[in-house]
Amino acid sequence: MKKIKIIRSRPLKEEEEVIDQQSQDTAPEEIEITYESNPLEFMLMKYPTLTKTLTDLLTENFRDYITGVYIMAPKPTIFKIVLHNNRSFHLIFMGNDKYEAKVSGKKYWLASVGDFENAVMSIADLLMLGTPPSTQGPETEIASTPEEETPKAEEETGGEEEGAPEEIQEGKLGIKLIKEDTISDLKKLGYKDEDIVPISKTRVKLLIPAKERMNVINTLVTKLKYTWDKDLKGSSIGGVVGKDGVVIIPKPKEKQGGGSAGLGNESFLANKIKETVEEVGGPITIVVKGDNGKSMRFNSVDNAEEAGRDTSGNKKSDIRLLSGGKVVGNLSLKQENASMWESADKRYKDLMIKLVDKLIKKPYKNLGLTKTDKKGIYRLYNPSTKQEYSGIIITDLDNSDMASIVFGSDKPQTVVVKETFDESDFTLKGKVLTISVDNLATSLEDIVGTKYEPILVVRHDSTRTATAGLRPIVYTKESVYKGDKVSGNRIELSYNKI
Repeated sequence: MKKIKIIRSRPLKEEEEVIDQQSQDTAPEEIEITYESNPLEFMLMKYPTLTKTLTDLLTENFRDYITGVYIMAPKPTIFKIVLHNNRSFHLIFMGNDKYEAKVSGKKYWLASVGDFENAVMSIADLLMLGTPPSTQGPETEIASTPEEETPKAEEETGGEEEGAPEEIQEGKLGIKLIKEDTISDLKKLGYKDEDIVPISKTRVKLLIPAKERMNVINTLVTKLKYTWDKDLKGSSIGGVVGKDGVVIIPKPKEKQGGGSAGLGNESFLANKIKETVEEVGGPITIVVKGDNGKSMRFNSVDNAEEAGRDTSGNKKSDIRLLSGGKVVGNLSLKQENASMWESADKRYKDLMIKLVDKLIKKPYKNLGLTKTDKKGIYRLYNPSTKQEYSGIIITDLDNSDMASIVFGSDKPQTVVVKETFDESDFTLKGKVLTISVDNLATSLEDIVGTKYEPILVVRHDSTRTATAGLRPIVYTKESVYKGDKVSGNRIELSYNKI
């Protein structure tokens, strides 16, 4: 058994005063850590790059939020990080001290600033909401192809957030927003947190064995007096409505995309298309149908490839559909609970500099900047009332900006697909594969005026020293507004008045 000896101390003032009075010859306490005595600390000491990555994602106090670290695969080394609420995510070692995170079925390349920020927010969502293998893993982290060059990171400089985003603090997503009556009822029937997957404020997936789906529906109806609606969208057999209005969609556990099957949303879709091409024995026609009435048709598709890591030049595609090696379709995939379009430091750099300059030199009557203890870092506030704002909502964005944010620069133009995939979303008839999705956007008209409309928010982030501690992020409208009212302590400002 390999043992690691470490010297640990805690920076507590009271302890330091006691230590000062002791003999200078007294040696620090030496604590021997083994996997059996302290599995978590053993793993963190054994894999220092993992510790650094957890610090980046969850701050130096990450131990307050996790209960375990486990090895799921040796090559590439895949770590399962178990949070204090028994939720979990994965970190995959890619070589050169780089990691990829997989959170709720979505992959994030952490060397990319945009992906890193999305990962932070997705993990925060998990925090607001089984039994891992007890293996010590390999002696060092092993990348799948360590000799290959890792993808280039974006040019912007990332940094640790100043606290959790306001949207997360308000409890926008997660199990806490599902009414507890239904959650409590399901747990009394023996279902665990990992079986109950929130996909919206009043809608959950219940992960169960495929052959038991109808039996489970009957149980919910007879024992809990819930209502079965066989026409509910999202499942071939409908769903069940609880007494508090929460919709329960039974889904086959063994066929789920995302985390339950060990595949990301993109991987699940790409693999499904490849499998269908192989099953049919040649090119297929793909029809993507949205519950919003939109549809797209892609002919002679013989392959699909994941493209999420290629974000150069404002590319947005996650899946490329190919025909004879030529790209015939680009799909940008959004999870059903996605709340952010992009981290916009690069896109709105000039706008931010202009805004900061104006707020410092000649603030608006009800909007200005007040200094902090950190040099060059300011806070948003109302000069009249001296009250702070948590952020600014920039209204009246130009349509060309919104189109670029949503669809990017891919050729042919990317279409936006909102869905967390599972087997029930696919129907094959002959050589036509129909994919049912929650929402499909093929033009800006499908986005503007809906809950998915891009909204630019300027919020505090003390790491953004170039812009006085302010940072631009583009969210969806539903995450910024509650109905027609601004959520949180924010103020609206027209783009044209900056």
